Amino acid sequence: MTRNIGLFLAPVIKCTGGRHVYKDKWKIEDMKEDYIKLPVTENGVPDFMFMESFMEGIEKIANSKLDKLKSIL
Repeated sequence: MTRNIGLFLAPVIKCTGGRHVYKDKWKIEDMKEDYIKLPVTENGVPDFMFMESFMEGIEKIANSKLDKLKSIL
């Protein structure tokens, strides 16, 4: 797993588990029943190339905004 794929998956997993309140934590039984929706290829396997390129785009946008912010500070 690359850094960018991990950055793509982390909020997806957090969102899936975040539906449970503290007293009803996301237990292993719940995890086994939940589905994590991911982009897939035509063959139905997770599209890791898409996840990688998507996060590269997000990183470029974030870096551009950071550069603009640094220039005004």
